[in-house]
Amino acid sequence: IFNAIKMSESNYLCFMDDDDSWAPEYVSRLLSVLANIQSTYSSVNAIACHTNKVAEIAENNRIIINSTQPWNHYLNAGPVSFDVIYYRNSIPLSSCLFDKNSVIDMIESHKLSSPAFFWPFFIHYLAENDVWILPEALAFYHFRENDDFEFGN
Repeated sequence: IFNAIKMSESNYLCFMDDDDSWAPEYVSRLLSVLANIQSTYSSVNAIACHTNKVAEIAENNRIIINSTQPWNHYLNAGPVSFDVIYYRNSIPLSSCLFDKNSVIDMIESHKLSSPAFFWPFFIHYLAENDVWILPEALAFYHFRENDDFEFGN
C-alpha cells in the first residue's frame, strides 16, 4: 500500500473505511477550503469535516438505516488540538483529507493494514502538522447494529 501511495500522482490523500461514506461534494469542498486555509496558515496540511454517525442493519444484501445523528459537531472551525482526540475518536479516518507531501515521510512507520492504524498515525501527524476542522457534515461514520452475513462490519 505504501508504494502505491508514494507512486501516485495525486497531491492529496484520503483514507476510506470500507463501510463509511461521503457526501457527493466531500472532496471538492475539502480541497477548496484546504487551499484557502493554506494560503493563510502554512502549517495546516490536512482538513477534517464534521461527521454524522449512521446506525444501520445489514440484512439480505440490503442496508437499512435506523438513525443518523451528529458525531463530532461540537468541533469548531479552526485547528485541532490534542485535547480533542485524547479521550474519544472525535475525528474518524474517513473525514480527513491530507496534503500527500505532509504524510509520505511518516506513514511508512505505521501499519496501514491494521484496523487501529489511524489513531497512532493521527497522533503522530498532529505532533508535526496542523489539521483544520470544516464544520460541515460531509462524512458518514457507519455503525452496524447487526448483520446477517459472514464478514460482519
